[in-house]
Amino acid sequence: MLILSEDVYCAVGRVVVGTAYLDDMLAGVVVRLLDSRRGLFVVAGQPYSYLSQAARVLGVEVLEPELRSELFELLNEAQGLHEKRDLVVHGIWLPHADEVHKLFEDETSISRHMTFRRRRWKSGMRGEVVSLESITELAADIEDLAKRLGYFLANRLPRQSARS
Repeated sequence: MLILSEDVYCAVGRVVVGTAYLDDMLAGVVVRLLDSRRGLFVVAGQPYSYLSQAARVLGVEVLEPELRSELFELLNEAQGLHEKRDLVVHGIWLPHADEVHKLFEDETSISRHMTFRRRRWKSGMRGEVVSLESITELAADIEDLAKRLGYFLANRLPRQSARS
């Protein structure tokens, strides 16, 4: 097993925690769009893909074009970040080809890795070069989007009493 640096493990942890918060904000959006106090039962335990699809379908049904556009921009950004997150969190990690020799030299300063992941219903693997910097940037992007989605939920999305 490839041992990663503590900094990389911490950055991956930020990605995981940030994504949990992002998904929770998305669940809140779906609950608000459902306009039902039972909405929490519908979103409980649902994966990102379900929440995103539900938000899109409900957004088309209940939101005015301006708010729908704003929501869809946030959802599109979330989709790209989730794909990167899945590669980091679920990928198989290997040292980058330029740094494989360090494994045999007991070198612990591997700074770039390749991570590969099979996608559901596809035979090939997708891979990407990742570094501490790119994972830290991904974590920051996820945290920022979670805040913006939370703002959208709290300040832009109409509450039940405000809807006609």
